[in-house]
Amino acid sequence: MSSSPKGTASAQEKNVSEIAGLTPSETKHLLLAYMCMTSPLKIDTKLLGTFTDTKAKSANWVFLKARRKLVKAYHETLADIKDKDETDGNQNDAKTQK
Repeated sequence: MSSSPKGTASAQEKNVSEIAGLTPSETKHLLLAYMCMTSPLKIDTKLLGTFTDTKAKSANWVFLKARRKLVKAYHETLADIKDKDETDGNQNDAKTQK
């Protein structure tokens, strides 16, 4: 039986998500942060820390780092969607004014 040593690239690649290069920990923090939302865009970091078995400050740091990775990876897509929404909104405004 042959097995790869722990330090090989293939072993490390398995620990990184295909989505924006997120680590398993970052993915976990993003998913659990959704459950810790007290209102839109407001996260209870103390609760997130409890769920992830970390301190609130660490949980917040990992969450923000993961969020930045997602924004960076999908920045162009987000910008295109916002532009399309604004264009559609302007067209709808023009139709209602007629």
